[in-house]
Amino acid sequence: MGFVPFLLKNLLRRKVRSLLTTLAIAMAVATQVTLLGLSDSFELSFHKLFSSRDVGLIVLARDQPMQLGSLLDEKVGGRMLQIPGVREIDSGLTDYTRTKKGQSEIPCIAQGWKPDIFMLSQLRFLKGRSFEPGERGIALLGNRQASLLGKDVGDDVEVEGEILKVIGIFEGPTALENGFVVLPLGELQRMKGAEGRVTGFSVILEENTPELADSVKNEIENFRDEKGRLMRLSAEPLSKYVSGSLHVQIVHAMAWMTSVIAVLIGTVGMLNTMLMAVFERIREIGILRAIGWRKSRVVRMVLGESLLLSLAGALVGIIAALAVTRWLTTFPQVSGYIEGNIPPWVLIEGALMAVGVGLIGGIYPALRAANLKPTEALRHE
Repeated sequence: MGFVPFLLKNLLRRKVRSLLTTLAIAMAVATQVTLLGLSDSFELSFHKLFSSRDVGLIVLARDQPMQLGSLLDEKVGGRMLQIPGVREIDSGLTDYTRTKKGQSEIPCIAQGWKPDIFMLSQLRFLKGRSFEPGERGIALLGNRQASLLGKDVGDDVEVEGEILKVIGIFEGPTALENGFVVLPLGELQRMKGAEGRVTGFSVILEENTPELADSVKNEIENFRDEKGRLMRLSAEPLSKYVSGSLHVQIVHAMAWMTSVIAVLIGTVGMLNTMLMAVFERIREIGILRAIGWRKSRVVRMVLGESLLLSLAGALVGIIAALAVTRWLTTFPQVSGYIEGNIPPWVLIEGALMAVGVGLIGGIYPALRAANLKPTEALRHE
């Protein structure tokens, strides 16, 4: 009998215990892969929101860890447009808001945009149309938000206590945009008491080169007001802005914390399983040692069994994570913020984590089994 079939036979002698251990590892892997996949998906959606428009720099108020805390005078955009190398400037107001469905309040992200903003031109309208300059009392809904609210073109939607007419339902280049409620900039400014203010600016450069980006960044961050005081602006390249966003950092931190807990539980479960397996087979291990098995072969046997359990758990866990992620995208409350695919590197991380659990959980039992003296093991009852 080959070595691997021998290991499989050993595991199948305790089918229930092997199955439960596999499921424990699968749950740990599924938790890690799902949470890290969702956090990476959220970051990817956030990045694609700007990268699909070739945005070079994002300008916000300095010392604001969250984008929604930034408020700037929209006239600053005109000064930025005069900087050599800047091709286009767009601004908007972003805020959390509430829409109503019956008696329930549903949180969402509201965007205040001008009719000529390049972001608006990238939307594909499934129904209705965009808004015109000067229009008031109207709203555009992302297709996921429209589905969640049960709204169609021509329906009324309540936003911040005001009744607006839905004139268009759109699909954006990213999943994140499909959960937006888009209003004319002036309308959202009035609702939020932020007339003449915007959240930030998207700067499109003539050339997306690091040298030009640094030059424009330095000039923007040195803007001064009429009294000669620094305006305290922060201009960051897109990748740095997204990765440094507090939203993204919080999501990643929560995903990693939960994943670490799941891994620790899986490791303890594996350690317990392999210790029990060694204890129950002390006499058998003594016979193997007596007929010539080296200590290293005993170690490989125990570690091999733990790794087989871990790999089986990894396979089941990855399949479960893929299924759960796809299932979550069917919920409008979630699907507007995530993509349905898990990045390949997250799947690899899950598989490596399972291997690590197998090694860590199996090394102590393996060494304990290898150090059993054959004479003592044979006397064990």
